[in-house]
Amino acid sequence: MIEIFKQAGESDNQAIADEIIAHPDRYIPPVLFFLAEVLFRNGRYEEAIFWYHAGHIRGAFDTKRCLDKTVHSYLPMLLTYYGAELKKYMGSHLSTLERIVPQVIEWDRNTPHNYDHRWINLRGSDATNLPVNDMDNNELTSAPSDEWQTIEEYVRTEYLKSFRACMEKMKKNRNR
Repeated sequence: MIEIFKQAGESDNQAIADEIIAHPDRYIPPVLFFLAEVLFRNGRYEEAIFWYHAGHIRGAFDTKRCLDKTVHSYLPMLLTYYGAELKKYMGSHLSTLERIVPQVIEWDRNTPHNYDHRWINLRGSDATNLPVNDMDNNELTSAPSDEWQTIEEYVRTEYLKSFRACMEKMKKNRNR
C-alpha cells in the first residue's frame, strides 16, 4: 500500500487516503504512518495527528505480542522515519494533541485489528531462522491469542500514561 501511495499522484493519494480511512482495520501500522504524512502534506493536520498515533499504538501492540524481542527496535525506527514535520506541528499544538490522543485510544479499543499482525514479526531475527512454512504458525511468532486482550489494554494504559507524562514535560518546558 505504501508503494501504491508513493507511485500515485496527489489526487490519487487523496482517494487512497480516503479508502484507508474508511477501512483502517485492514492496514498495518506503517501504512497508517504513511497515511498521516500524506494527510499532513495536504493540510489535514488533525487527521494526520490521529492516524500517526493510531499507527503508533497499533505498532506498540503488535510489537508487544511478538515473541521475538529483536523487533523492539523497529517501531522506534518507524517513529523516527515518519512524521518529522508532523511532530513539529504537534509540539506547537498541544491542546489539539491532548484532545486527539484519547480519541485514538477509544478508536483502537473499538476498531478490530483485521490485518496480519505478524508484519512486525518479519522484522526480527527469529523470522530469518524459521523455515518459510513455519512463518504461518502463529504460536511460533506471537503470544497466545488468549493473552492479546490483556496485552492490548496494557499497551493502551501505558501509552496514555506515557503521553500524559510527555505532555506535562512539554508544558513545563513551554512555560520556562
